[in-house]
Amino acid sequence: MKRVAPLVLVLLLLPLPAAAQRDTVNKEQFRHQNPRKTQAQLQDQFVGLFEPVDLRRRKDAPEPRNPLTRVMLTGKPYAATVPGLCRSDSVVMRFAPIGVGSGPFDATTPVRAYGLETSASFYFVRPPTGWYRDMSSDGRSPWDHECHGVGWPETGGFVAKEDEQATDAYWAVHLAGEAVAAGKVVPVCEEFAEKRDCREVVATFAASPFWFVDACDAAWDRRCFAVLGADDVQMRVVARLDGMVERVEMSQVLLLSHAVLD
Repeated sequence: MKRVAPLVLVLLLLPLPAAAQRDTVNKEQFRHQNPRKTQAQLQDQFVGLFEPVDLRRRKDAPEPRNPLTRVMLTGKPYAATVPGLCRSDSVVMRFAPIGVGSGPFDATTPVRAYGLETSASFYFVRPPTGWYRDMSSDGRSPWDHECHGVGWPETGGFVAKEDEQATDAYWAVHLAGEAVAAGKVVPVCEEFAEKRDCREVVATFAASPFWFVDACDAAWDRRCFAVLGADDVQMRVVARLDGMVERVEMSQVLLLSHAVLD
């Protein structure tokens, strides 16, 4: 009888990762099994999409005063449809006090989830080398090793609506940086807090992480994006599908924020 090496035995006794513990599902079983079982399996699959949640109060933080209104569930990274692009889908659960009334409410007020908000964050482990239409691959598996356990950057990646917008905006910023550096397009800079050369502003922006992408109107054969980066600096770039950059505008956006009591 063969003996099992002690190290192997220890590994066999260790608990499996959460992803490995979740059962797989298939369409045929959903079409035939009890709906309650299907509901339980779907809930298990859904919860497994997100990173663990820890809502405990920090030791240096004051006691909570207001009722629970939102909980952020951060999605685990997976491979998007473009090589080198990782994506994380997050969900905000919205809560409200039970029943109708104006309060008073506090941290012990019973609440119940009533709605969801969704968003997608993206991170390139390898920068794109073209537009989405030239790089996308429907055959890329979401389990691609490039994004397995990827260390999400401290910046949190950047927010965009879909894989196509994320890829094309990233590529457009890259093209804008190259075009301005080569003197192929003269950038336009609005008033900044500090007087800086506009080309320097573009170069710094193109070489730094940004955090939010939005599309702007453009002709069918052009791409237009408003990209928000560090220090509230925004680049608005218009580029043709052949790679020629037509316009680069830099501006400083005033973002107002206020602290919300817990």
